[in-house]
Amino acid sequence: MKIKKTILTAAILMAAVSLPAQNKSAGINISIWKDICTQPHDSTQTTYVNIGLLSTMNRLNGVGINALGSVVHGDMNGLQITGLANLAGGTMRGVQLAGISNISGDNTVGLSAAGLVNITGDKSQGVVISGLTSIGGDNNSGVMISGFMNVTGNMASGLHFSGIANITGQSFGGLMASGLLNIAGEHMNGLQIAGIANITASKLNGVQVALCNYATKVRGLQIGLVNYYTEDMKGFQLGLVNANPDTKVQMMVYGGNATPANIGVRFKNQLFYTILGVGSMYQGLNDKF
Repeated sequence: MKIKKTILTAAILMAAVSLPAQNKSAGINISIWKDICTQPHDSTQTTYVNIGLLSTMNRLNGVGINALGSVVHGDMNGLQITGLANLAGGTMRGVQLAGISNISGDNTVGLSAAGLVNITGDKSQGVVISGLTSIGGDNNSGVMISGFMNVTGNMASGLHFSGIANITGQSFGGLMASGLLNIAGEHMNGLQIAGIANITASKLNGVQVALCNYATKVRGLQIGLVNYYTEDMKGFQLGLVNANPDTKVQMMVYGGNATPANIGVRFKNQLFYTILGVGSMYQGLNDKF
């Protein structure tokens, strides 16, 4: 009996000593594939150092470098670098760098840079850079830079730059600048700059600068070739055509000592009007009028 008790006690002590060592070693994950790794893919341990081709982890607090992809089921706190795609099921705090795509299921806090697409499931705070598209599912506070388009599902604030378009589903506060189009689904507080058009579905508090500008209610300034609001204006429109529902559109045919025949359209408001027209000129351009 004494021998059995001694053996049992020794076994318990060995297990107690070996368990912390196992937990400590579980912090290093060298992975070739999901099932070929030093840390089981279904482990509940926290990974501190990860190097491999394709890795799957429960939680990363540290550095992960993979040639193909990296999947973290929970939170990622630190640095995640991969040749193709990074995925964090929870919150990403730190830096994500990928050749193709970065995906965060919950929040992104820090820097996320990808060759094609960045997707944040909930909130994004920091800098998001992508070669093609950046998508923020709910709120965004910070800087989004994309070669093609930035999309925020709910509210956004900060700076959005894109080659083609910036789209916010509800409200935006800050600066939106794109090569073609900016759209604020409801409210815009700040500055919209676009190569073609700025659209604010409800209320603009700030400035729109583009070839065409549209807002329902304006508290500020519209600068462009064509400016239009549908309900109320407390500010100023500076453009070739400034219009609203009360603008009178009048067709015109006229002539003069310089041009014998002209047709045009006059956009007449309460204080100002503009005319867009075409006409024929007299022969002899060297003659003084």
